[in-house]
Amino acid sequence: TKSMAKDKQIQRKLINQERLREELEMKYHSEKTKSMAKDKQIAELTNEKNEYQNKLMAMYRQEDNNRKLKAVKQTQYVLEDVQQKQETERVNQQRKLINQERLREELEMKYHSETFYCQACLIYIYRIEHGVSSLQKD
Repeated sequence: TKSMAKDKQIQRKLINQERLREELEMKYHSEKTKSMAKDKQIAELTNEKNEYQNKLMAMYRQEDNNRKLKAVKQTQYVLEDVQQKQETERVNQQRKLINQERLREELEMKYHSETFYCQACLIYIYRIEHGVSSLQKD
């Protein structure tokens, strides 16, 4: 009887230990499942965060490229403006030179005309002073 009671006590302990082991195993699997779910959620959130960061970086790059493009266009406009001003200045200089050349030619012709006129006057005065008629040869 004592031995039977001891056997029953050992048997209850074994049953309790087996039940405890099963509970712990269930708890372990439950926690492991929860942990795996959390890991999966963390991985999904990490992927979302990375996608967001990539999109954000793409937006920043696009914005930067747009700024650079705008600066390049602005520089082109300035260069075109400078080139236009230089071309206008060149054309104006050419006109000025042409006008100066025309004026020089006019003055030269006037000078020659005046010189010829003065020479004719001097010859006429000389003839008058020396009594030479215009019909006589020089």
